Amino acid sequence: MAFPFQRLRHLFRRKRFEADMAEELQAHLEMQAAANRAAGMDADEARYAARRQFGGLDQIKEIARAQRAGVWLEQLLQDVRYATRALRKNPGFTAVVVLTLALGIGLNTVAFSFYHTLVGKPLPVRSPGEILRVSADGRRFQSPFSHDEYVDLQARLQSAAAVIATSPLQVLLTTSAAAGGRAAPAAVQLVSENYFTVLGVPAVLGRTFDAGADEEAVLSFDAWQRRFNGDRNVIGRTVRLQDLPVTIVGVAPPSFGGTTPPSAPDFWLPMAAQPRLLPNVDWLHDPATRAWQLLVRRRAEFTPDQVGAEIQVVARTWRQPDGQPLRTGVQTATFFQLGGPEVNAVFVTLLLAVGLILLVGGINVVNLLFARNAVREHELAIRLALGASRGRLLRQLCTESMLLGLLGGAGGLLLAWWACGGIETWQTTFMREITRGTWSPFLDLTPDALVFAYTLAIALGAGLLVGLRPAWHGTRVNVEAALKQKSSEAASGISGRRNYLLAVQVAASLLLLAGAGLLLRGASRALTTDPGFDAPHLLAVVAWSNLQTAAPNAADQARRAREIDARLRSVPGVVSVSGADRVPFSGHSISTFVTDENRWVNGCVTMHVDRDYFSTLGLRLVSGRPFTAAETAQAAPVVIITQSAARHLWPGKDPLGRSLHSPQRGPAGEPGTSYTVIGVAQDARFTLLSRVDDVDLFFPQAATAGWMVRTRGAPEAVVPSIYAALKEIDPLLESQSAVWTMEAGPMRVQWLMAEAPANIASLLGGIALALAAVGIFGVVSYGVARRTREFGIRLALGAQKRDVIALVLRQTLRPVAWGVAFGLAGAVAVSVLLTRLVLNAEMPDLTYGAGAFPVATFAGALGVLLAVIALAAWLPARRAAKVDPVVALRAE
Repeated sequence: MAFPFQRLRHLFRRKRFEADMAEELQAHLEMQAAANRAAGMDADEARYAARRQFGGLDQIKEIARAQRAGVWLEQLLQDVRYATRALRKNPGFTAVVVLTLALGIGLNTVAFSFYHTLVGKPLPVRSPGEILRVSADGRRFQSPFSHDEYVDLQARLQSAAAVIATSPLQVLLTTSAAAGGRAAPAAVQLVSENYFTVLGVPAVLGRTFDAGADEEAVLSFDAWQRRFNGDRNVIGRTVRLQDLPVTIVGVAPPSFGGTTPPSAPDFWLPMAAQPRLLPNVDWLHDPATRAWQLLVRRRAEFTPDQVGAEIQVVARTWRQPDGQPLRTGVQTATFFQLGGPEVNAVFVTLLLAVGLILLVGGINVVNLLFARNAVREHELAIRLALGASRGRLLRQLCTESMLLGLLGGAGGLLLAWWACGGIETWQTTFMREITRGTWSPFLDLTPDALVFAYTLAIALGAGLLVGLRPAWHGTRVNVEAALKQKSSEAASGISGRRNYLLAVQVAASLLLLAGAGLLLRGASRALTTDPGFDAPHLLAVVAWSNLQTAAPNAADQARRAREIDARLRSVPGVVSVSGADRVPFSGHSISTFVTDENRWVNGCVTMHVDRDYFSTLGLRLVSGRPFTAAETAQAAPVVIITQSAARHLWPGKDPLGRSLHSPQRGPAGEPGTSYTVIGVAQDARFTLLSRVDDVDLFFPQAATAGWMVRTRGAPEAVVPSIYAALKEIDPLLESQSAVWTMEAGPMRVQWLMAEAPANIASLLGGIALALAAVGIFGVVSYGVARRTREFGIRLALGAQKRDVIALVLRQTLRPVAWGVAFGLAGAVAVSVLLTRLVLNAEMPDLTYGAGAFPVATFAGALGVLLAVIALAAWLPARRAAKVDPVVALRAE
């Protein structure tokens, strides 16, 4: 084992071994010279002959060094030092390359950070891979369970170390001395007392819950900063939540936003506080109330599948209201718990788009490296003549390009950090504006180890790929020709490489520009799309918390809904009021129904509304009649459908009087409810502004959590009166409700869903166009500079300046044609993809019906691209036409 360590001494005693090697080689030369003298040569001739017989000393030294252990590390360090010096000596070149790579790598990092955060980023807890989220009914997302089920699972589950329970966020009134005694809404979450302990989340200030406590609260870090200005004396302070005094015992870490998306609660309270905090409901003892979401920490020796199987066995013993078995499942918990083909398709598209930006920028870097290596031909030839191997030079040049990639990666990471911080700030401001400061959205885009690893891989890969081909070409230099003149005039291979690289740049840029054009057209259409109802005169009133918190039974809920309805109707300026389980563009419920022709129809969007819903929205009934007051009060088995639904359910037939059946079965196996169609309403957009639902079904219902209010004039003028009316009914109701105009609330979110992708695509398209223009300008300028003698001869022989300009433009635009062809093919594919992204009711049509082949959009994108390319090529072409033939030929 001593031999390898002995050989590794070369790494630490390099100068000594170099001197020993030089001394040994000199001894061999002297021995050969002595032999030559003994053969009759004089001293000078003997030494000269010895050198010829022995060969090149530098080559021999290089071969000897290659045999040493650890030489690769030594050479790597040498290459890094040499590359650092070379880049430092050329700051302009280094800055341009690093900034180009930083832009591409930074955009890729931002896109990956979003994907990672929304899909796969683990919770910021101890051993996050052990935390599993439990779902019911086979759903991918968390589902509510009863308290009895939580207790039973906690007692019987052997594969889990602990089970924790969390409630939905509740908007409650809070008062504190720090706020001057003023009441303000706060998001509150009830959790099992082992919540922080099981998750392994310690308090950054104070402590978490003690066992048996029910009047303690843990603050989120954001609420501590926002509500208490980061006061460290907040520990021990008493605040009132509703009528319950609670003591603040701790502050959660800034990276912890809870486990219930999309918002972080302001306060966490033990679940034991529920009866006093929400006295009108019973989430702890009523087995029919399902208000708890469950997470488990699995034991290390069990896999998630094993835990899921055991939970399924336990769940079979739980009695369900419909008599059906509960199908449970588990997933490794993330905050947003998103996934599936729809989300993946969106992010794959985004990653491909930012990948094209990196490709366009990378091509610019490749061209710069080709030009730089052409200038260094003389240097490379000298090093080859002195004994350096081509492989050694190749490694050195690749080391230089990878160092550029790492510098670009560092710059890209800084750019991504800044961009992600700006996005977090913007979305927080926007959501608080929309929700009147009630919700604190939690979007943590801070890079973690996986994001760092992704950026490092992109940086190293980009550095290697952009440098490999130029380095390979640089080491193929003709040593003899390069040594005869300082720089080679031959531009062999430059034209061919320029052509295909230019074609790739044009194709990628056109692809991004066409995509941006499609999305911009969609965003423009979104602003002018008619939703199908009278949105300019409508207000949406939404209660954040269910009426259940204020009314414990159905009769009281109906009474409270009637009270709210009557009070809203009395507000000056209000024409009509209608209750609904949800307002347009604020969510939906999808069910499956069976027609009276025994045809199953999936994806039916269901809404429960009262009798004035259609008149309040200004929706016309094309046939049939609206609901009656009795049908609304009794939730009668009748239904009103839209024209589109009539076409899908009974094509070519009159739907009035026909029936729809709910396929669900009751506890005794009876068939579901049968609903009779009594009316057909005109088509409108309820789920998404971008398209009309295939099947919209309206059922009568009295008690609601949302109201549509129609006004005489501008609806925003009535908003203060609406809030005052809600406060008169119950001060808590005013704080737990939001009142928007349709255009400033739900429709604004729909517009943003179209504008945000369009703005992102426009930014990417603009960046790609700018990079392509800079790259084309650089390539053409370099080619013009290399062909100065040629242009001088052409002009001397009688060519006109316009002929030289035409020649340069013609040779530049030839590969552009290939790029345009491939770019248009890719643009068609992108447009089809954007159309196909409408996979289900949750996915908007970002093109707003522009279609898969919008000729005008493609023509506009192509026109912009060709104009920029022509300008970028014309500027150096004009300079070529100004060459003085006498000066050019004299210089040669």
